[in-house]
Amino acid sequence: MASELAKLAKRTRASKPRTKSGCLTCKIRHVKCDEQKPECRRCTSTGRKCDGYGQPRPNKSRIPEVQHPAIGSDHRVVLRPGTTEERHYVHFFCTQTTRAFAGIFDSDFWNHFLPQLSQAEPVVRHAVAAVSAVHEGFLVQAGNRTKEIEGNRDAFALQQYNKAIKFLLEYLASPDQKRGLTLITCCLFVCLEMLKGNNKQALDHLEAGLVIFQQQRALDFPAGVVSDLSHLLTRLDIQLSLHGRAMAPRGINGGAEGSPMSAEYDWKDILDARHSLDDLMNTTMRFIRMAGYERTTDRTFLQLRQDMLKRELSAWNARFNRFLKGGRKKFKRAESRVTSLLRVQYMVTLIWMKTCLAGDEMVFDYYKPGFEELVHHAAEFLRPDRGRERKTTCSPPGYFTLEAGIIPPLYYTATKCRDPLVRREAIRLLHTCPQKEGMWHMKLLAKVAELVVAVEEAAWSTIPVEHRIPAVTSRVYDAIMPEAIERSPCQVILRLMPEGPTRGSRTRVEYVEWA
Repeated sequence: MASELAKLAKRTRASKPRTKSGCLTCKIRHVKCDEQKPECRRCTSTGRKCDGYGQPRPNKSRIPEVQHPAIGSDHRVVLRPGTTEERHYVHFFCTQTTRAFAGIFDSDFWNHFLPQLSQAEPVVRHAVAAVSAVHEGFLVQAGNRTKEIEGNRDAFALQQYNKAIKFLLEYLASPDQKRGLTLITCCLFVCLEMLKGNNKQALDHLEAGLVIFQQQRALDFPAGVVSDLSHLLTRLDIQLSLHGRAMAPRGINGGAEGSPMSAEYDWKDILDARHSLDDLMNTTMRFIRMAGYERTTDRTFLQLRQDMLKRELSAWNARFNRFLKGGRKKFKRAESRVTSLLRVQYMVTLIWMKTCLAGDEMVFDYYKPGFEELVHHAAEFLRPDRGRERKTTCSPPGYFTLEAGIIPPLYYTATKCRDPLVRREAIRLLHTCPQKEGMWHMKLLAKVAELVVAVEEAAWSTIPVEHRIPAVTSRVYDAIMPEAIERSPCQVILRLMPEGPTRGSRTRVEYVEWA
């Protein structure tokens, strides 16, 4: 169509000089005028009277011609397909949602590759629009919501979700399908269900995505994007485990279990340190799950495995300290928050790994210094004067991040550390965290932590706070939230051992209002 229009325009312009530039007599005779002034020679040479050229009229051929690009080269047409509403939410995704999902770490996958892919692939574009609409609704303050606007946004998100599923099914039925596109769509579905609080659906999509990734390792994407996806799924695999699902069979990065990034590998930047810790946390979580399943079997193997993980975690920490010391002069200001976060995650992993073989809750009392260090680094991460750094990574800051960061370690501290002051500081910091990290809602976990403290310290409510250290028979071993969908009030099942760890457990059901 564009080439046909260009040919037509060219033919029209070519005929204009012949019909408008000669004298009036030659025009009437339909002959070519030699345009001599004041009378043309063609008329005078044949004895005719030249009637002249008349009043000059605007000649379009003398107006400078504006060059318009061909339709195919207009990026506004090519790169922004879809309806106006779809384009709005794709733009919102590219400018707001991707930064929230990337968090405090730079990511080519979220910041560059996925926005570009959303313009080229309909299945990704519709999934992106659905995620973006739900994300925008999540960010709207409760006081500014109207039922009509919220209803329209929810209807649009559902429509786009269904369109994405339709395109995905058509794509899966085609002979030239690429599983990488299926994996990315699956990851977007995980994000959408996390935002909506549908934890079961999010976990189902995540399990499917992990299977796809392990079955198709040679993805048709740039190497950096594949690397980002691999590390993202490694961290999401940990979320899978923390919500009671089985982890990926061989680990996301394959190879021998228990082997974090090679000690011979030279960390180029803080991201390398993070990826190394991610692999080690993933390996440690597998061990913790194994220890929970095999409590009644021979413990020798588990203790040997535990000793090996202790050495690997200790080696990571020593290497991290050397890395920070060696690169302090060129250390970016924004990376100081990353340092605090990695120390928090390292410490909670270390404590959990060291205590997972113990038979009772008293073991946590030996790790008060570790909990204090964790809370210290969490406070550094959440420090108010770092708000400027936080705003550069997520806009608006403090609402939602895709991956678990600071909320789970603080919740773990509040429920497992029985020092009254340390656990209360953990709860105070918990209230300053982002509203939601992955499938962990800050308000819900803060309320559950307060419930656990109240139950454990009920017998000591009349003595000063600093002395309220619960006895072993009063301690909560687990606080289980079984509901698949976030709702308030939320059912919480507490598991206690009021007659001691060798006499069996009892459950107590509570409900907490949090929203």
